[in-house]
Amino acid sequence: LVLSLSALLVACGGAPAARRVVTPVTPDAALAFEDGIDFLGDPGLLEGNWLEQWDRDLRARSELSDAVLLVRVRAVHENEDLDRERSYRLSVHVETVRFGTGIEDDLTFVARSGDAGYASVHDNESRLLAEQFVAFLRWVETPEGEIVPRWHLSPGSPGVMRRVNQILNDRRHTRPRTVTVTDGRDPRSDEESD
Repeated sequence: LVLSLSALLVACGGAPAARRVVTPVTPDAALAFEDGIDFLGDPGLLEGNWLEQWDRDLRARSELSDAVLLVRVRAVHENEDLDRERSYRLSVHVETVRFGTGIEDDLTFVARSGDAGYASVHDNESRLLAEQFVAFLRWVETPEGEIVPRWHLSPGSPGVMRRVNQILNDRRHTRPRTVTVTDGRDPRSDEESD
């Protein structure tokens, strides 16, 4: 009987969902994770202020990320809700976790028409299925209490990945940032019972 109930709970999704504990989104994080994409695969084409800005943006994303992943976009769906707000849902498959823990094999990224990165998805929809990307994720809590990723995709090219790996290596040796995955209970309730 216990085995049957366990199987039923798993089949129906009755086990408690994992919950990610997130940190507040700073203005820098909001700019870095705009739910958008860039297509600069060769940073060697940049120089001067352009190269400095690209490096600042990449460093911010790498250092503020809860996860850095190599992904491929498997599907792109355009949606429109009842309020006529348009959005894109990107179904991505995680090929490699470069930084972070507790990452599922498949994730969904959403870009809404009000998001700063929406135009980069809308204008390049046909290019998304052709490349490997490095995904920078920051988990945020919505006003409804749902934990969702804010994200940015950059090409997973050798030039970009070389710089990302340098930054992540520095990050691991200086000040690691941890995302705690719990069983959905408020960790303070454990402290009160002690």
